[in-house]
Amino acid sequence: MREKLLVKMAHWHAAYPWRMTVIAVLITVILGGFASQLTITMRTQDLLPEGNPQVDQFNRIVDEFSTATSIIVVVQGEESRIKFFADDLAPRILELMDGSQNLEFQEEIEKLQNKLDKLKNNGNRETKISELESEIAYLKKRIDMSLFQRVDYKAETDFLKEHALMLIEADDLKDTKDLFTDPNLTGLITNINNSI
Repeated sequence: MREKLLVKMAHWHAAYPWRMTVIAVLITVILGGFASQLTITMRTQDLLPEGNPQVDQFNRIVDEFSTATSIIVVVQGEESRIKFFADDLAPRILELMDGSQNLEFQEEIEKLQNKLDKLKNNGNRETKISELESEIAYLKKRIDMSLFQRVDYKAETDFLKEHALMLIEADDLKDTKDLFTDPNLTGLITNINNSI
């Protein structure tokens, strides 16, 4: 079957080279149009099925808790310039707002508000009304939502200076003590070897 198809295509290419070139160009243009619509996202949520209640809850957790996602920015250069850059950049990052979905949220709020008004006028169930009100409140919080909740660019060393040894487990503390008992190079290497 496959061999017959390949022989047939070879015959068409040999017999009608211009027609086959036009067909190949048309197929390339059509598939190129589809390929231009492809997007790549680096979010875990995009790998999960849409409309699944568990996925919706996961997305809510990511939206509401700042530690669920993070971005790390690495800067290279002179120390003084890096510090100046970080001090200048941190407030700007915190001011960034996500307004890309404001229109969709506004439309959804209007639809929910209309449903809510109808339910209130008809004197329907209080549970449904409270669900709609909480959904509207949630969507209102998402309008012009801050992209970043926190920027960590300075390490809080005071706490670690005071409490670092209390955070280490007893066995690790003993190993660390043994590691630094001999500050000479041969002793240090021997102690590192022993701890491994």
